[in-house]
Amino acid sequence: MEHDEKALSVDYLRSYQQQVKRASKIVIVGGGAVGVQMATDLKEVYPEKDVTLIHSRDRLMQLYHPKMDKVIRDRFDELGVKVITGVRAVVPEGGFPSDGTPFELELKDSRRIPADLVIPATGQTPNNQFVETLEPTTETPIINPANGFLNVQPTLQLKDPAYPNIFAAGDIADTGAHKAARPGMAQAEVVAKNIFAMIEGHEPSEKLQINPPAIHLTLGLKKNMIFRNPATASGATEPFINMKEDGAEDMKIESVWERRGVRAVKPDDYHLPSSTPSGTKTGNWADWYYQCVPGAAPTTPSTTSTSKSSSAGVTTTPGTVSSSRSTLQTSTRTGTGSSAGPTLVSGWYWIRAVAEPNYHKYLQSKPAGSPSAAYLDDGANAGQFNIVNGQLVFNTGSTTLYMHVENPSDKTQRVLETWFDATPNSYGKFAFQGDTLTWHADDISRQNEAAWYVCEGQQLFINTGAYLYQTPAGCADQTIHSYGGSTADL
Repeated sequence: MEHDEKALSVDYLRSYQQQVKRASKIVIVGGGAVGVQMATDLKEVYPEKDVTLIHSRDRLMQLYHPKMDKVIRDRFDELGVKVITGVRAVVPEGGFPSDGTPFELELKDSRRIPADLVIPATGQTPNNQFVETLEPTTETPIINPANGFLNVQPTLQLKDPAYPNIFAAGDIADTGAHKAARPGMAQAEVVAKNIFAMIEGHEPSEKLQINPPAIHLTLGLKKNMIFRNPATASGATEPFINMKEDGAEDMKIESVWERRGVRAVKPDDYHLPSSTPSGTKTGNWADWYYQCVPGAAPTTPSTTSTSKSSSAGVTTTPGTVSSSRSTLQTSTRTGTGSSAGPTLVSGWYWIRAVAEPNYHKYLQSKPAGSPSAAYLDDGANAGQFNIVNGQLVFNTGSTTLYMHVENPSDKTQRVLETWFDATPNSYGKFAFQGDTLTWHADDISRQNEAAWYVCEGQQLFINTGAYLYQTPAGCADQTIHSYGGSTADL
């Protein structure tokens, strides 16, 4: 982006869209995720255009198992995307032309490719200027000269012991983890815990766990895949590949807004007011404008809690999912339950998944409003919730229920059962991080406190292990989020 001001940025994006529409020969330079997704989207939207992708390496998305390259090339063949690998493009002084004039893009091997638009997708240079002036005190440089990233310890402190109070997380850190959002979130968690430890006078001991690279990649508007490299440390040799063609455009990107309690109105549903503020541009706004409608800001509900703990005994075997709910259900369920109603009560939230395979499935009990196992299912019986003093409180409209979490004797157990009962939970605490529901227990070290499983029968469990890694059979990894819309029908 050339600007950091909204109106100018919108103008820039609209101008770029027009360049794409006018171009007949588009060349994308870079075969990482951005280049691959751009190539497949462009060819699907504009099948008549000539789209070529140039990549300096022999394999596309070379960080991943070679089967990733094959899947992408097969998709390129389906769509008619041309690909050239193993050679770099020559960047003209002053950059590539952007006025639509046809020209020839030169490659390092002297080949020339006809183009009237070049889209750079080669990544960016790390901004390490903040530490450039630091003097190293060991043979290991502060900045890795091979890539510009910062050399760090597993605690994410700088590797140089002279600077224990400087941490690095995300793309700038040379951790060995792939550069993506989820590893970045895990690194932020490590940094936060270690800073708190230092504030309290302890040595930082939280260390980053490196998992095999994984990605959810679009291969066109309605085709995508989940790809995860094999966990070679445990003897695996084959990657996990889940091809998806569910009819949802862009992996339901609108859910990014909705998980924050914001509803994205489709362009066709938006009409520019007849009277617009001075200076407002008019025209075909529906080409780019999305109106965001925030939900109402909830207030904290008043509840009465006690120190009584649940007497229900729930057990699970590590790596498996228990179905031993009969004792709890028959001993605590009374009547048929009740519901706070189909309209959200002020001060409460719906809680739901915002990604497949449980997209817009809502947290609830069965029957509605009764003590039972916790489920993530259709919105018709969605419960209304909030967090009070670390308790996830369920507003049934008549009585109060609380989500409980299994306290396993084996703290390495990956799958913990959850259920609703009339007494407060005695194990761990719930919290919202933004809109994301998390659970923490002092005696369990979790890489991702927002990790959940939805298993057979839509039953909800806590995942104490890594997200999207060694998922038990019959289960799906999910995060779940508060939602402030008036009804649970989205």
